[in-house]
Amino acid sequence: MKIYTADSARCEWCQIQQIENGFIELGHEITKNIYDADLIYQNNPWFDNIVTSKKSGHVKGKIIFNILDLATNLGVNEFDINRAKNQFQFADAITCISNTVKIDCENRLEISPSVIYNPIQPVSKTGVKKYRHQFLLVGRVADPNKRISLAIQALNALGIDQKYVAVTGSEMIGYGDYAGVTNISNLNDLYNSVEYVMVPTRHAYLGLPIIEAIACGKIPVICNDLDILDEFFPADIFPEYRSISPTPDGLAKFIYSLENNQESKNIFKNKLWSHYKSFLEEKFSSKDVARRILDIYKSIIL
Repeated sequence: MKIYTADSARCEWCQIQQIENGFIELGHEITKNIYDADLIYQNNPWFDNIVTSKKSGHVKGKIIFNILDLATNLGVNEFDINRAKNQFQFADAITCISNTVKIDCENRLEISPSVIYNPIQPVSKTGVKKYRHQFLLVGRVADPNKRISLAIQALNALGIDQKYVAVTGSEMIGYGDYAGVTNISNLNDLYNSVEYVMVPTRHAYLGLPIIEAIACGKIPVICNDLDILDEFFPADIFPEYRSISPTPDGLAKFIYSLENNQESKNIFKNKLWSHYKSFLEEKFSSKDVARRILDIYKSIIL
């Protein structure tokens, strides 16, 4: 089958690239010709190019639009809901990346998309510490919605030297050891070198760095107001995460409690690892994500 994935963000570490890898692994072909595709898939509004092509009357393939988020952080009035509804009518199916996003779609767009998690990067637990770092900040760290300032203040309160904090991504914040935009191999080395991945955001929608941290056997530091907390870290299994208030003191106390009790730290890490292997690993793999998208496609053509 030929699959067209719309050109949005495209690079080694972008989600669409990982999804394409899953399609290829399952024996399908990626095409650059939208009019030749059996399946047309794109992440997130807006879908202008696909809608224009559909209106031409020459598109034969089925269209799946995938919603990453509805820009909750912008405020309800700043997201063009009418434009979204107009574009969604051109899709044969709509999916989204988490139950959190699904609920938002139900409340604001009056649609109920199927949930298919996007894949994490191909990182994994190696047990090899290549770098001196103990803490990692990853992604759009300059975005105020990520609340990285909470992490920095917490690490300062703990007396952590900046040389032990790695920062990777396209944004430099003048703190820590900045690694820039790195390749997958180096990202894997960074994850495996640190003990903690700092993700104090309120709105994650999916939070792939959180899952990637666990996939590498590390501890994500998250706050108790994280929107996806209950979806991925049930309270009965992870009561520890309910105690981390979105404050520098809350983050610092959590890290301090583990650093001063190695047995508790090991137990918590093992619990995270077991949870990942049992409930998260397959759902976040490129191959399984591609398979779930294809299941939606099959349901359309039946």
